[in-house]
Amino acid sequence: RTLALDAPLLLLDDPFNHLDEAMSRTVFGLILGHVAAREGAVLLVTHNTMLLESSAFRRLTCTRAGLVPKD
Repeated sequence: RTLALDAPLLLLDDPFNHLDEAMSRTVFGLILGHVAAREGAVLLVTHNTMLLESSAFRRLTCTRAGLVPKD
């Protein structure tokens, strides 16, 4: 439902939770397609960092010390 809206910013809290690897990749593809088509942005919180490694423009990791940029 959210992807049907024309939102300039998507805030997603672990959208891959309880999904298998194939469905996680499908959902991630939909998210990337939405952002590319609308020149929007995504703030995505997830434990599945493997999906983000090849596509994320900027990654931050939350630690006890605060947010730490990841290369």
